[in-house]
Amino acid sequence: MPVAQVALLSLLILCAGCQQLRSLRMAFAPSQRPPATEELRAGETAVRGSAAVPHKMLENAQLALDRRDPGAAVRFGEIAVRVEPREPASRAILARAYLAAGRLRSADQAHGDWLVLQPDESAAHLGRALTRMAADQPTRALAEIAKIPDGVLAGEVGLALALTGETVRGVDMLLAAARQSDANATIRQNLALALVLDGRWAQARAVAAQDLAPDQVDARIAEWSRLTGLPAASRTLAVLGVTPVVDDAGRPQVIALEIPEDDGVAIARQDVPDSGGPMPKRGEAGSGSD
Repeated sequence: MPVAQVALLSLLILCAGCQQLRSLRMAFAPSQRPPATEELRAGETAVRGSAAVPHKMLENAQLALDRRDPGAAVRFGEIAVRVEPREPASRAILARAYLAAGRLRSADQAHGDWLVLQPDESAAHLGRALTRMAADQPTRALAEIAKIPDGVLAGEVGLALALTGETVRGVDMLLAAARQSDANATIRQNLALALVLDGRWAQARAVAAQDLAPDQVDARIAEWSRLTGLPAASRTLAVLGVTPVVDDAGRPQVIALEIPEDDGVAIARQDVPDSGGPMPKRGEAGSGSD
């Protein structure tokens, strides 16, 4: 895993019921290949109606994400949503899977579906913000972050702000979070990365050194320094370890919930600036504007 990716790892593991999912027994061993799509569909038909299905599919989706196989995670997540469409945990893990797979329009829509079920879920707003940041949609990303109450997920929100270019706000939020009694290494490393993005190198080294051996600090700072010259969208993609899919058509209509008009993100290239204009309609992928 790239060093820069470590600091934002907690942003990718936020979902309703994730801790419970991790405690469940995995449905297939790591050495096994995930079933083909046809087998997944057959399995869905065979077990529909069984109370064990959502848990089993969520287990498999989580395992696929742990194995860095987002395609399999998407397939399992879609089955979980088909079987139990109003279960927030299913919507959450599918949104995460789409983001990990680089399907940014699908991820945006899936987070919207999750928010239909849990409108005040801060993790869903944060996930949607990250998706829009990765899609070069900073205005809409910041609008999602604004929906998260002060102090909630501060260790993640602060870094998200720094990645969008709001480095002063991000550092201030992370400094406050790092002073809390329950502050952990992830918060401190997120703070160190935000300090790098703000050009505060000496402070970044001091913070990073709280959790790293001396010989690791230079390597970590050097890794993060490569992010400073990148556009915000590219920085976000690099930290998340995601490669965007061009012209993603969106998640299947059959699993869609009724959501607002703002229903997705079109991705074609990362070099178009944020315009603040309306979201592109489905089928108009490639505009690249916010």
